[in-house]
Amino acid sequence: MRKRMIWGLAALIILMICTAFVLLMLKNRAEIAQLERDTAAVTEMLRQRDAQAQAEKSENANGHFHDDGTFHTGEHNPFDTPTWQTPAVQMPENVKDPAVVAAWKRLEDISNNRQRWGNFSPRALELMAELTPVPSIYDTTEGEDCGGEFIPTLDELAKLRDPRSAELLLAYQMDSGVSGNPPHEALRVMGPAAVPALIARLDYAPGEDSLFDPLDLLPQIVASHRLELDDIVEHIIIPKIKAIVTYEGPGERVESNKQLALNALEAILQKPKSQ
Repeated sequence: MRKRMIWGLAALIILMICTAFVLLMLKNRAEIAQLERDTAAVTEMLRQRDAQAQAEKSENANGHFHDDGTFHTGEHNPFDTPTWQTPAVQMPENVKDPAVVAAWKRLEDISNNRQRWGNFSPRALELMAELTPVPSIYDTTEGEDCGGEFIPTLDELAKLRDPRSAELLLAYQMDSGVSGNPPHEALRVMGPAAVPALIARLDYAPGEDSLFDPLDLLPQIVASHRLELDDIVEHIIIPKIKAIVTYEGPGERVESNKQLALNALEAILQKPKSQ
């Protein structure tokens, strides 16, 4: 009996020692992991500080810092950023239908992956920088040339078919008084990549702004890319166009936009001949 008690106590002591050892190991691992994270954070902070200090000390330093702290030579191009390449797609806050939510997510995916429908051109970024900011319609209609100095640059940009230029081309067409060649062919070729910009324009006041451009282009793009656009057509494009058709507010553009919307709706709802 006494021997069994001694053996039991010995086993208990061994178990306690093992448990303490395991707990100590776990504690040490947690402390080591935290130390590694702290070291990495300090190292990154020192790297960014050193990079900035070196750039400031250089008399010939000609460049800019990005948000991550890295220094790049040359002039900063505001369009060479993820923000420009992936303009935000704003889903209405009151959307709860899973199918509609999925359509908005699909639209966001298109906006975030424009390279699927065109090539990103460094030259396009240069032209976009030259064309920014977009001149006001009041600035370009006071003179006789109606912004003629912008037209060659706009034409060159449109020919590149860079999907990142969709918003800018559309802004010149709708917001400025530049009387150049309409960028419709370029936007049509961009296909789904131009759809986020065109959809955003449907939210403009239908009584005050002419919505000819988005209402003319969307049916053409839908006809060529209906499968790629998927539920975006049913749950986003069609409801927005119907809202223009039923708009009853004031404005000199109401009736013309309603007719444009009716034509667009008819074209979109028309089944392809192959079906």
